[in-house]
Amino acid sequence: MKNTETRIIPALGRRFFVPPYLARTPIAFAALLIVTDCMLVLMRQPAAYWLNYSRAEIGNAWVQQILTAHPLLFVGLIGVYLLLVGLLLDGLSFSPAFVLWIFICFIHSENVVSVALCVLSKYVYLDPLAISLIRFGGAVLFLGVLGTVVVKTYFAPRTAATETAALVVSSKPGRFHRIFAGAALSWLVLLAVGLFFAMREPVAAWRPIIAARMPGPRFHAAAAYDLHRNRLVLFGGQSMWLGDDRWKYESETWEWDGENWHWVISEVAPYARASTEMAYDEHRQVVVMFGGANDGYYFGDTWEWDGHIWSLVSTPVAPTRRGSHKMLYDPHRQAVVLYGGYDGTTYYNDAWEWDGQTWSPIALEYSPPANYFSMFYDSQLDQIVVSLGWDTTWYWRDAVWTRGLLVSEPQVAYAPMAYDWNRQRAVLFGGHDQEYSADTWVFENDAWHKLELAVSPPMRLGHISFYDPNRNRVIIYGGYRDVDGTVFSDMWELVVPDN
Repeated sequence: MKNTETRIIPALGRRFFVPPYLARTPIAFAALLIVTDCMLVLMRQPAAYWLNYSRAEIGNAWVQQILTAHPLLFVGLIGVYLLLVGLLLDGLSFSPAFVLWIFICFIHSENVVSVALCVLSKYVYLDPLAISLIRFGGAVLFLGVLGTVVVKTYFAPRTAATETAALVVSSKPGRFHRIFAGAALSWLVLLAVGLFFAMREPVAAWRPIIAARMPGPRFHAAAAYDLHRNRLVLFGGQSMWLGDDRWKYESETWEWDGENWHWVISEVAPYARASTEMAYDEHRQVVVMFGGANDGYYFGDTWEWDGHIWSLVSTPVAPTRRGSHKMLYDPHRQAVVLYGGYDGTTYYNDAWEWDGQTWSPIALEYSPPANYFSMFYDSQLDQIVVSLGWDTTWYWRDAVWTRGLLVSEPQVAYAPMAYDWNRQRAVLFGGHDQEYSADTWVFENDAWHKLELAVSPPMRLGHISFYDPNRNRVIIYGGYRDVDGTVFSDMWELVVPDN
């Protein structure tokens, strides 16, 4: 038995640790790929990360923990990993080293392309075609390097020297090696410059969110954030032009958990519709939906979503059928309130509150006309703020409306707003005045101001806008632009210097 072992072990050694070896150039390429992956992960981090390491963002949980501890710890561990990979690729015989090289390069090239897309989207808008071209380019580059190594290995003329030293770079590098070394050095310098700029003062911008699954093209959908379950609930909307002044109306329910969308199926669900409205009842911990429209027909039904199933609620009293109204939770009343709307012929300026069993009209001293407006509850002012569009802001508390006399206001309509209760400010994007807008406005400290951003989404209206406490950012999804008939299916988050 002992003699057998002494014969097997040297045989294994001759198989895995003797010439021919993998060439040094592909080893250097693998090392360059790993370094690129590391640098891009650091460049991907939000600007606030360099002020507070707890703001690390990465899909992998253990990598995020390392980045949260300190970026130098991440760099140090990558250095150890790089050393081990280099020793294995340089010490193993060609066949096992080549298999390991393919595996390492494939994993890191996939990651490099994905992270590079995230880094680029911080500064420029990438449409689906650009994303596809970048992914295709990355695949072509990887296959090109793989093919070059295979050709030089199996089809290059061999001599006795190459059989014994087998593909080890000579003491006098050829033109190919000099070109590779120069390109690699230039790439490392470029990465260093990119990381330097990524670590500089934060730049305010909208950044695309690329999720594994999306609801698809959608506008005039309803959305409400379920604070109990930490999920955004989205229902309905219009998605596709069918011709002859007809649109496809959706009846799907989707939920967003901060990272991905999930399509949820209920045994009972509302009929397909758009221009409906939802609000989260914080007291009863359910999402409430009322009204909406489908191909000219307006609904007057009330539904509730508990996270598992939709329930149609029969009410003795209810607002008239309508769409394009607004709903929110009023902490003063501890109830969901509804204001305004349109039924195809009439614009309403009445108000209602929902107690879980019936709707009750709210008597108001005066009601401003509401037409394609936005509404949110400002916790700092402790009252409801309404942007009626066309340069008009109103405040509503209890039964009293007050018109705001503000120096500067966004002169757009059809623009949804989201209230960031962590920073106590509302964000408005897009809308329409004389033409479509791609401007971003913020309402805080009882004043509007326009943000100058490095990157903005394409102009649109009819999108949903909400604050996501999981990401600590305002997010928009979907929307419509009738200039070219585009129905958007993209998702963006607002990144500003203080987040």
